[in-house]
Amino acid sequence: MSDTDRQEQLMAQALAEIRRLKAENKVLQSGESSGNSGAVAVIGLACRMPGAVETPEALWDLLRRGESTISEVPAYRWSIDQYYSSDLEAPGKMACRFGSFLGEVDGVDCRLFGISPKEASYMDPQQRLLLELAWEVLESANYSADRVRGTDTGVFIGQSGFDFASQHMNEDSLEEINPYVGTGCAFSPAAGRISYTFDFT
Repeated sequence: MSDTDRQEQLMAQALAEIRRLKAENKVLQSGESSGNSGAVAVIGLACRMPGAVETPEALWDLLRRGESTISEVPAYRWSIDQYYSSDLEAPGKMACRFGSFLGEVDGVDCRLFGISPKEASYMDPQQRLLLELAWEVLESANYSADRVRGTDTGVFIGQSGFDFASQHMNEDSLEEINPYVGTGCAFSPAAGRISYTFDFT
């Protein structure tokens, strides 16, 4: 193949790519979707953050002010004096008295979500918060629960921290373990709980 032939081939490939990109750009500008554009629309927001932040607006205010949410461990979480030691080598002790903490993680509107008070008492606070935040996301998007009922809606959860389950495993005797312990403490049911509550398919 001569240099001229090679150049013509490269120019033809470049022209074909330009035409393809122009066509793709036209589709994107028209608002049509080819089904694989990868575009995501965020239409509802909700959050819980340390510092009594319970809305996205409050989060932005906190960030704009540049305030810290770090505080001493609240007494309702655990007795810091029982676990803290300034001796970094002390076994079973914490070396820090501070952190950022969510407030009021133990409540949930049982009636709203069709959960019995007994079941709610065995639910990890993360699951309780997820239900509340799912509801708030819908409100933020101006959707009612009825509007999304039965829709093809995916629920994807990133969850960590197993302290609630560990606490129950350490404190509960075998006689006190019930069907709510497994679904309330495990990570796996969290997304399903939202799907079930809102009747997503």
